[in-house]
Amino acid sequence: MMYQLEHRARVMHLIATNFYGGPEKQIVEHLKRIDRESFEPVVGSFIEAGAENEILTRAAMEGIPTRGVEMKGLFDVGAYFRLLGALREEEVTLLCMHGYKANVMGHFAAASLKIPTIAFSRGYTAENRKVALYEWLERRFLGSQNALVAVSSGQLKKLKGFGISSKKERVV
Repeated sequence: MMYQLEHRARVMHLIATNFYGGPEKQIVEHLKRIDRESFEPVVGSFIEAGAENEILTRAAMEGIPTRGVEMKGLFDVGAYFRLLGALREEEVTLLCMHGYKANVMGHFAAASLKIPTIAFSRGYTAENRKVALYEWLERRFLGSQNALVAVSSGQLKKLKGFGISSKKERVV
């Protein structure tokens, strides 16, 4: 399915994180420099109860609009509906998803709203059962996104080893 973006797309970069490290810095720096004539940026992140969300704080300090989505527990069905509401309210026309939780939750929400997606794949840790399950789920949907971005040629090779490919795949 081919999507035509509006003249000025509302692009949300969605990531599930509570801290501000390498990927988060890349997202904020990219959105600081994005062509504002063509794109209206917003940073979205899942917020765990009682946790500070550094990417939302830092993005807001840089003048980038932010949107938190409350997440209660491992599989919070309510978070899916809150994400749907956030995508509607923010009038998102392109969803860029970073990491297993954003890729899984974002896949379903964007599909429901017919929003085109770009999935970013940085690697796998399977550090615990929760992460391993989310990573397994993520691999089921990565190839069906409008575009797939691997952060290294090694990661793209790993994805292909899992049988994941996309007509629009890129390495950055």
